[in-house]
Amino acid sequence: MTCFRTRDYIPRVDARRRNSGLSTGDVLTPGETEFRPASPVEKDVLMAKRCFDIVLSSIGILLAGPAILALAAIVKLTSPGPVLYCGVRVGRHNKPFRIMKFRSMVVNAEKLGAASTAGHDPRITKIGHFMRKYKLDELPQLFNVWLGTMSFVGPRPEVQKFVDMYTDEEKIILNMRPGITDWASIWNSDEGHVLDGAPDADAAYAELIRPTKLQLQMKYAREHSVWTDMKIIFYTFAKLTQKGWLPPEIRHFGHPQTYKEKYGDQPATEVRRAA
Repeated sequence: MTCFRTRDYIPRVDARRRNSGLSTGDVLTPGETEFRPASPVEKDVLMAKRCFDIVLSSIGILLAGPAILALAAIVKLTSPGPVLYCGVRVGRHNKPFRIMKFRSMVVNAEKLGAASTAGHDPRITKIGHFMRKYKLDELPQLFNVWLGTMSFVGPRPEVQKFVDMYTDEEKIILNMRPGITDWASIWNSDEGHVLDGAPDADAAYAELIRPTKLQLQMKYAREHSVWTDMKIIFYTFAKLTQKGWLPPEIRHFGHPQTYKEKYGDQPATEVRRAA
């Protein structure tokens, strides 16, 4: 199965991090800038989470195998280019990895527009619209979970330029393996709809989505447990059938305001770089 890789170079990990011998149990406390060894309790939680991921991803790959093969064939037959998109994202401990998705956009899409994607982005293929609507383009990430670069539940992985904007407090997000779903994914289940109509999707994302997304990702990083993961997985499936619903744990955040609701036909405001 072929895979389209972005031509951007994988960013080098800071030398201190690269040579510091970080283990899978190292964590970052809010406000700190260096990772520290995890406590025994934190290690137990992380180990239980990893076991949960291995079992669930193995079952998921077996059950979704026929759908994965069928979608791979459809993508190959309906759009020129490779079946998979393998883009560079930032993972745990600020280490880059390649996320796997079914390619839902034209080849070299990242060179033709913004990193964020609005609902009617012309770069999206016909089958891509269908896959994105039902999150089917995310199915190959089951292999990311099985390999350990991702988790079933965890903050959605960002591109380097957005991670570079993290404050010291927000860097707690990097304690976690990035996930397929989390609180922020449930809160904003249709990013394309929120950004639709924005002339600069990245600027609109940074203004309308990113602030609340970071709050929810930090909430997960502070409160994560296997029980929390099970609830989030259940809520994720519930969200697929009830688009306007939010679970009680995050209902006070409200729904994301769309670009059209805030600006109509006006251009997105300039987004200031986070301090």
